[in-house]
Amino acid sequence: PAPKPISGNWLVLIETGAVATELQQKLGEQCVIVSPGLSYKKIDAKHYQLNPTAPEDFQQLLDEILAQNLQLQGIIHLWSLSTSVDELETALEYSCASLLHLVQALIQTKQPQMPPLWVVTQSAGNVQQTPLWGLGRVVALEHPELPCRLLDLPADIQAEEVVRVLYQELTLTTTENQIRYAGDSRQVARLVRRLHQTTKGKQAVN
Repeated sequence: PAPKPISGNWLVLIETGAVATELQQKLGEQCVIVSPGLSYKKIDAKHYQLNPTAPEDFQQLLDEILAQNLQLQGIIHLWSLSTSVDELETALEYSCASLLHLVQALIQTKQPQMPPLWVVTQSAGNVQQTPLWGLGRVVALEHPELPCRLLDLPADIQAEEVVRVLYQELTLTTTENQIRYAGDSRQVARLVRRLHQTTKGKQAVN
C-alpha cells in the first residue's frame, strides 16, 4: 500500500512518557495529548486530562475540541499500553470503559464525517487486552459511521518501535481494520458487517 503524508489535528489518548513524547514529535504541533487522571483538566492547549470512567469528561473534551473548529484527522486510543497499571480492574477501566465512553461521546457529536478511531493494544491475547480488542470489533461492526481500526503490537515492543509502527500504519492507505504485528510479520483481517466474517492475509513488515 502507498504511504500518505501525515497532516492535520490528531487526538491521542496516552499516558505521559516516552511513547507520548516521541509520538507528539512525530505527529507535529497539531497533536493534542489526553492523559488519564482523577478529573477533567485542561493542562494547556495541547494537553488535556480526564477521568477514564467519567462519560461527561469525554463529552466535555470533544465539545471543547469542536468549539475550536479543530478538524480531527484521527483519534488514537493508547491508554491500554500503560505499564503502571497492575490490577486487572484498573486496567479494564483504562481500556474498555474509556473506549466505550469515547465512542458514545463521538456518536453524540453527530458529525457528518467521523474521524478514524485507532484502538491500539499490546499482545491482545492476554487477559487485560482481550476485552478491549473484542469491544473494538463490536464498535467497528455496530457503528459503520465511525471508522474503527484495531492495531495489536507485540508485548516486548520498545517505545521507539511503537511510534514507528503506529506512524507507518497511519500513513498507509489500506482498508484493513484489524492489524496485528507478530515477530517479523504484519497480519491483517477485515471485519465484514452482517456476515461477521474475516479474510486473513499476511505480509512482511517493511
